[in-house]
Amino acid sequence: MDTKDIFIPSREGMIMTAGGTEYPREVVQGPMLLAHDFTNKLVDAAQALHDLMLGQKGEMWAFIDLYQRSLLEIYNAGRFGRAGGERSTMTITTMDQLRKVTVTTAKYESVTGSVMAAQALVNQVLEDITVGVDPGLRALLNNAFVRDEKTGNISVEKLKGLKGIKLDHPLWPDAQMAIEDSIQTIGSRLQIRFYERQKSDLEWKQIPLQFSSL
Repeated sequence: MDTKDIFIPSREGMIMTAGGTEYPREVVQGPMLLAHDFTNKLVDAAQALHDLMLGQKGEMWAFIDLYQRSLLEIYNAGRFGRAGGERSTMTITTMDQLRKVTVTTAKYESVTGSVMAAQALVNQVLEDITVGVDPGLRALLNNAFVRDEKTGNISVEKLKGLKGIKLDHPLWPDAQMAIEDSIQTIGSRLQIRFYERQKSDLEWKQIPLQFSSL
């Protein structure tokens, strides 16, 4: 076998176990050494990528800040600054409309205890209205309160999907209010996204920055 295509763990030095005991590498089984060494190699590579992305992220936000300050200066508004000194949401593109950058606000929402009242009211409405409700709509209303098997949580997005529904029932306004109160914003943060396309009449394609999407 051509040894240039394989990795042979070094037998020199010591290796520490989870219990804190050190053993000479020469007495450790080959498969265990191989797993140990490759785990370290991969985690080191991941940490280096993390550090690189962290640095790039800081540089990108610095570009955003510089752009917004420069734009204000063009309109002689630089001395007034940005509202509260905060970054603003925005969309900018190249003149050929082939590249785009957006800065948007991402909200983080959770489900509150009011969801119990919302579910009880919706169930009562569905029990009372035996006819005239589309089966698909009935399923949509019921599924909104089904908890995820893995997390045990109710989907915020499914609850939000009930807001625009109108039903002719005296309890429905109360149900809508309870649904509204079931969704709570717990935080927000600005996000940068980058897009490209080959022609100006094509759909934008987001440039993936998540490792699993590459």
